[in-house]
Amino acid sequence: MRQRTGFSGPVIAFQEKRLPETAIPGGCSTLPRAGPAEIYPAGCLPVSAAILEQFDEYRITLESYSARLLPLIKWEPTEEFNVRVLNDTGDFYRFFDATPQAEFLYACVQKTIEHDLPAETDFLRRYDQFRQQVVSFLEMPERLVDLLFRFLNQNGGRLSQRAREREFKELTDEETKRIEAIYNNTFTSG
Repeated sequence: MRQRTGFSGPVIAFQEKRLPETAIPGGCSTLPRAGPAEIYPAGCLPVSAAILEQFDEYRITLESYSARLLPLIKWEPTEEFNVRVLNDTGDFYRFFDATPQAEFLYACVQKTIEHDLPAETDFLRRYDQFRQQVVSFLEMPERLVDLLFRFLNQNGGRLSQRAREREFKELTDEETKRIEAIYNNTFTSG
């Protein structure tokens, strides 16, 4: 199970149209499985994870066009560690064939919609189940529940002796076993 890392980086914006209220945690409507004529709710698709998983292919795709242009572009470095283009380069980019870049981006968007978002949604659903079950029998602040989860996740579903002696020394053996069972039932079942 891959731990949620959060989304940041490149995103794809899209236009709004209402979908059936098939809600996922957080109140969003589900994106996949709509017909080709439908447009999804306004928002962004976090494609950075899909791009980073294929970073070498991403670089090659970008360089397939830019490497040929580099000898034609006159530039100088700036004090802000950027570059200043000295010649007119507009024609180089105005009508170029971006098919390889578009195909790569399409594959990243497809992976995001079909794999990453459902996996993230599943993780959030399971984490919420874990958290709710723990706080149903223990009074524990959110930050400690999160720390408890991280320790369990790092140690294969078991709370380490060090964590039991330090951060969670108030837990009884019975409470610890119950929490470990909740974690394992929530994160190791289908």
